[in-house]
Amino acid sequence: MRPGEKIILNDGQTATIVVNNPSRYQNIIIVRVENTNSHESELRVIDKRNKKLVFRANKKHSR
Repeated sequence: MRPGEKIILNDGQTATIVVNNPSRYQNIIIVRVENTNSHESELRVIDKRNKKLVFRANKKHSR
């Protein structure tokens, strides 16, 4: 998995990989999830194995 690649999370949402650095983060991937109803996106930290949410940033990012 490389930055810019799209993946499907375990809840069915599509996300774009932002950071996947195995030497620094062994068990997580940082992704950007687009909100389909607006031009906002959220950064999330997900578990690499099961693609499950670990942490959600409170701030939404506008594009």
